[in-house]
Amino acid sequence: MPGPQLDSQKSYSPKEIFDLFFTNNAITTLCINTNKYAARKIAEGAKMRWKEVKPSEMCNYLSIVLYLGLVKVTAARDLWKKENFFKFPYPRSVMKGYRYEAITANLHMSDPAADVVNDQLRGQPGYDGLFRLKPLHDDILTACRTHYHPHKNLSVDERMVATKARNGMKQYMKDKTTKWGYKLFVLAVVTHNFYTSTKLFSHLHQVRFGACGTIRENRVGFPRTTDNALGKKAARGDMRWIRKGSLLYVKWKDTRDVTMCSTIHKANSGQSVQRRVRNPDGTWSRREFPVPDAVKQYNKSMGGVDLSDALIKYFSVTRKTSRWYLKFFLHFVDNAVVNSFLIHKEMAEMKNQKPLTQKKFRIALCEQLGKVGKELASNEASTDHVPLEACGLFNDPHLKATKGRRKCRICKSSTIWLCEACDVPLCIIPGRCCFRFWHKRV
Repeated sequence: MPGPQLDSQKSYSPKEIFDLFFTNNAITTLCINTNKYAARKIAEGAKMRWKEVKPSEMCNYLSIVLYLGLVKVTAARDLWKKENFFKFPYPRSVMKGYRYEAITANLHMSDPAADVVNDQLRGQPGYDGLFRLKPLHDDILTACRTHYHPHKNLSVDERMVATKARNGMKQYMKDKTTKWGYKLFVLAVVTHNFYTSTKLFSHLHQVRFGACGTIRENRVGFPRTTDNALGKKAARGDMRWIRKGSLLYVKWKDTRDVTMCSTIHKANSGQSVQRRVRNPDGTWSRREFPVPDAVKQYNKSMGGVDLSDALIKYFSVTRKTSRWYLKFFLHFVDNAVVNSFLIHKEMAEMKNQKPLTQKKFRIALCEQLGKVGKELASNEASTDHVPLEACGLFNDPHLKATKGRRKCRICKSSTIWLCEACDVPLCIIPGRCCFRFWHKRV
């Protein structure tokens, strides 16, 4: 059920739900650390145009991030190209291309000064390899716990965040579609055999928490007996089971042997499952086979993480990046959007309303985040976009005439003027006002 801050009788916009996960505190922290990171790079000699990013502009930036998940291009800068082949009016209405690239280049989730301290501890007990993720990760994790109360049947599984970066946290999993990446553990307890053990399920039963999952027969605690075993020549649908206290171990023959452990099921209550089988004459038909209750429940519930993965992959915002922690930032955005969509869908169903599709939900959220940036741009247009002397810092009149001049972005002539908001050199002379032309064009 939705968390306590949502009234099930009210309607909420996609952005209002998204704000529960990407909180004002998270966005403010993201802005502060991004500004600190940019300031440090400039102090170290980096030559770049930069003005401090504000929370409303960060919402604007997130709008473009979501847009890139909806409209696939080979490079983000293609969104701002002016050739007829690349006509994307929406990004230009929300944010300038150079500004998007500047924020992307400096995006930082943790305090850069604290990063330095943590990096000095590398190889020592106090070192935290995930330090650069912690501020945003912890905030989103707290929001997920606060605003979503899970239902009865949960599942636990792994999720791979694809990467081939040279990073010690990267893993290889041959059975996954995404074989190289960062492995995350997800709560969508139904479990699969990586987690299931006699000791774990016994403990969960003691704390009044039922569980069910596939289990590996070589796990410690698994009954070592051949009594009532499922033979190698067993027919499809055959099953055997053993009880050990509160735990039920059941083995069922499908196309291969399936071994389950459960503290919440009967061995067999007469349920069945349909399977497509080949007849002796070569034709195919569907037949009913007996199935243990635990297998039936497992197949019904275990798809939660796979469903979440699928929802993310349809319109994922993730892309290649040279900074490993930026990959996680994009994954956090994907998770926040999917969680928001699931809450929207659940609330609509509670009120017998038709929910938005995920695509329409993302489009609406993208537009609503973009309007925050648009309001900011509108305010800046009347205040910050003013001419500023690029040579104003030089008191010597001889230097003032030459030093500090820059090439006009439009006509390439030398000029003493630049736009304070855009930090772009532009001419302001009779008969050729590049300043006005630039702002009409962008």
